[in-house]
Amino acid sequence: MQRIIKSFPLRKARATALIAVAGAALVTGCQDLRDTFSLKPLNGITARVSVEPAATQVTGAIVDAKTLDAISDARVTVTISGPDADRVVDSQGNKLPSTFTTKGSIALYLTGEVPTLEKPARILVQVTPPSYTSYMESSTNLVLTKAINDPFQVKLVDEKNLPADIAVIRTNFTVGAGGVNPSLKSLPIGNIQAAIKPGTVFLGEDGKPLAQGSRVDVFIRRGGAPVGSSVSLREGDKVSDVVLKLYDYLDIQFTSGGKPVTFTGNDIAMLIPADGTGGVDIVNYDGATGQFIAASRTAISNINGSTFIPLNITDVSKPIGLGEIVKNTCTGSLDINVVNAGNTSIEGFAYSYEIEQKGLKVKGSSSSSIDFPTALSEPATVKLFDSEGELFGTLSLNSLCGKQEKLVQYTKRVVNVSFKANVTCANGKTPKLNGSDLSLALYPNVTVWYAEKGKPLTSSTVVKQGEGQLIGLKPNTLYQARVDFEGSYNYEFTTGNSDTALEPIQVNIKSGTLVCPN
Repeated sequence: MQRIIKSFPLRKARATALIAVAGAALVTGCQDLRDTFSLKPLNGITARVSVEPAATQVTGAIVDAKTLDAISDARVTVTISGPDADRVVDSQGNKLPSTFTTKGSIALYLTGEVPTLEKPARILVQVTPPSYTSYMESSTNLVLTKAINDPFQVKLVDEKNLPADIAVIRTNFTVGAGGVNPSLKSLPIGNIQAAIKPGTVFLGEDGKPLAQGSRVDVFIRRGGAPVGSSVSLREGDKVSDVVLKLYDYLDIQFTSGGKPVTFTGNDIAMLIPADGTGGVDIVNYDGATGQFIAASRTAISNINGSTFIPLNITDVSKPIGLGEIVKNTCTGSLDINVVNAGNTSIEGFAYSYEIEQKGLKVKGSSSSSIDFPTALSEPATVKLFDSEGELFGTLSLNSLCGKQEKLVQYTKRVVNVSFKANVTCANGKTPKLNGSDLSLALYPNVTVWYAEKGKPLTSSTVVKQGEGQLIGLKPNTLYQARVDFEGSYNYEFTTGNSDTALEPIQVNIKSGTLVCPN
């Protein structure tokens, strides 16, 4: 096997490694180890002792919504909520606080019963960037259906570098006596006709009208809903899982002097271009719970030969969504079996996918099955892409309901790249605790995103206890990869003409420690 003279990024990037300890003495010695260890085995790597915190695990990255590059140079605030938030612990098995800070990546572990497709676990992850950046707050709803779940991404929108499907508008106006808007004020929201009606009264935080001459700043974000199509819908006291097909999404905020402003006495009138006839469901997004709240249903109107959604907004405290609520849903799982030209399975082949179904478009990545806790019983098209971003398979399905297995042939010649981290005592002695031998290994699992150099990092794999493989790569090609683990770290490597291995990491625990005595 050819050796590539490159080290795995945990060495190069000065990441933090965790050492999992197994052995007969673990029960009595674990707390001592946590209290006494502060190890620096090599090149800035800090090791600390840990047991496996929980069977259910998921890792995520905080990325730029347009470039998908990791945002690892700014410490962000993460808030965890949702039905299963109280089960979340950190890598040491300690209960994770509802709010914490991190750089680049998030690792969550759930205690208790491992979730399933029929009984998933749900967690809302909200990320608030520091105020000195031009990024905006974002969130994602996690639906976990197995022990080792596919990694997720929280996409932060950079107002200075917007994705094509998101628009941000800023404007302002001045109120008259008694905080009253004296005349019709148009709001520039692309092809939406929107205006603040005369007589609308703007109120400060104290509930009193703004002083005459006060400036009201308007922030409008259009597009980029923070969650996917599978959502929790609140109707009164009832919460149910539905599919929400959003046509438009608006977040409107009024401030004065940097403080929130509300309004009363009138409303904001909008005409939103629409296709077809019938009705549109109006919903509000509750960022505190990650749920949508059913508000009303509005008919599409024909005005002067064009169709519009007429909307009169009386409250902008929560973002507004326009779309179609579908309550007749099902659960499903699609197991993609990728085989080579000889029809031999390529185990662990990482792919990204795009699913189109009755106006819905869903994107993601996996190296196993794709689970659908809430899906439509409608025909669907599934497109599969390799780590180079090239289409290699298209599936036409009658629906996404039930468990399905599909065989897809990948005819390109590929190679695999493997890596391993060895954990030993620097003095060559066998690690021990209270006289009993210990087996040391890197922990916890980490996520590696990768792609050919210059292409978006869309493929990923989960590295388990310091060992893993990047499957199905192009021979003799320069690749870029990113490790998400207590930060995000980039590195590059070149594949060989056949299966290759990165130079093993030798993690040496220094002598004179509890498990590596002199």
